Amino acid sequence: MSMINQEGGKVVLPRQDPNEFWSLIEKHYIEGDETRWRNLAAWVLREQAGWPYERIGQALGHDRGHVYRIVGQVQDEMRKTFRQPADWPVQSPDKEERP
Repeated sequence: MSMINQEGGKVVLPRQDPNEFWSLIEKHYIEGDETRWRNLAAWVLREQAGWPYERIGQALGHDRGHVYRIVGQVQDEMRKTFRQPADWPVQSPDKEERP
C-alpha cells in the first residue's frame, strides 16, 4: 500500500495485516470518538474510492460543503497525527501523472 505525502512523493507503507492498520488508526486517531469514525469514513470514501462530495453527503446526511470541510479537516489531522518516519522509502512522483 502506498500514500502520497505533502510534497507529492509516494510513500510505500510496510505491508501488514489490515486489522493492524485499522487498530493503529483507532488507537491513535479515533480514540473512541464516533464522529471521528464518520469523518474518517468520509475521507476514505473521497480519497480512496473517489466518491463525489455530494454522494458522501447523501450517505452521511450532510451537505456537500460540510463534507468538503470534513475531508480537509481529517486530512490535516491525519498528517499531524501520523508523521512519516525518516527511514520510510519515498519515491518521486511521476511528472506525467500529474494534471
